[in-house]
Formats: sequence, structure tokens, C-alpha cells
Amino acid sequence: MLGNQVGAAGARSVFVVEIEKTPTAAKVGLDVDHGDEQTLEVMLVKGGLVQIYNEGAIDSRKIKVGDRIIEVNGITGDNKKMLENIGREAKIRFVIKPAAVTDELTR
Repeated sequence: MLGNQVGAAGARSVFVVEIEKTPTAAKVGLDVDHGDEQTLEVMLVKGGLVQIYNEGAIDSRKIKVGDRIIEVNGITGDNKKMLENIGREAKIRFVIKPAAVTDELTR
């Protein structure tokens, strides 16, 4: 279960976000860094579907700068394929590892 990956009380846990492009909202609205070749680090949330999603999400489930996208539509371990999928598909399912969880796991 994804919810069991919380280390400290109150820490943000890995979560899933599903968005869908429409004719009026076709931009995802994320700038990402893909330097590690396996994940996509969120560098900026700008106007688009993620910003719209964030407006209705509770704080612990918002996509924030520093979070890592670890899966896109079932694709893991290859951020080039992840980016291609984001550009091509209308329905997008992200698995997000929040920055706090990432920091705890790399210590």
C-alpha cells in the first residue's frame, strides 16, 4: 500500500494524481528536470492541468516543486519515455514521491 511508506508522523507519502487533457485545457503545466534519467523532478508548477488539480487538492496531495514523478501511465525507470507519454496521451496518471519522502529515502 502506498500509504504505508510514511516515515515520520505527518510526512507526505507517495500518492497518485490522474489528469486528463481537454480541448480547453491541454497543457500539463509542469517544468521538470530529468537529469537522473529515471524520474522527473518538479521544478515549476505553472498554468495548466496540474495547477487546476492543485487548487482542489489537500495540501499533502498537491504536486510541489522538489517532488519527483516516479511513474507515468505505468512507465518507470525511463524519464524519456515518461516525457514522451505525457506529450502523447490525453489521460495521464502520475505517481508522485514528495520531496520530503525523497529526502528521507536518500539519507
